Amino acid sequence: MVLMKISETEAGFLAGVIEGEGSIFLMKKKCSRSRLGYNYTPCISISNTDPRLLTRCKSIIDKIKSEEKYRTIIRSQNGGKLNTPERKLRKNWDGRWKIGWVLRMHDFGTIVSVLNETSGLFVTKKRQAGLLMEYCKSRMLKLFIFRRNMYSEREHAIYKNLRRLNRRGLKTQEAKDTVLMGIVGETA
Repeated sequence: MVLMKISETEAGFLAGVIEGEGSIFLMKKKCSRSRLGYNYTPCISISNTDPRLLTRCKSIIDKIKSEEKYRTIIRSQNGGKLNTPERKLRKNWDGRWKIGWVLRMHDFGTIVSVLNETSGLFVTKKRQAGLLMEYCKSRMLKLFIFRRNMYSEREHAIYKNLRRLNRRGLKTQEAKDTVLMGIVGETA
């Protein structure tokens, strides 16, 4: 049984915003200090043109993760902080530009805490959330015990699966297979 730090309403709100406006993924970043030449960085990102929505999400995340050392930042997509007068980035349907805002979480502990609180509420991003949770827990254990950054075959497979799941424009048969695999996985 998971002890919830937020109400069911707040958990549902956050899960719904991540479902509709967010992304759950692993970034592959070049890193000269790594033996492989790259590192995987977990990320949950929420984008919107209304900073009030992201401020609300951040306040919920602050309740979940009460530690002060974590990186959850709201920025406009061209680098400015919240409430700075910047222009452009998201084109509106009538051709005018709006400022786009992004809330990102990169910290392992924050991501695991958020996914623990919202895990049963995802519909379309349930598999991505499960894979990212598995990856974060695996890396947290390895970094704590071994203090090295070699990736297991399973971690590479998680990256490839997340990339495939987040790809735009799934072909019809591939989408059907993905749905069927999810249904079969839930009933088993």
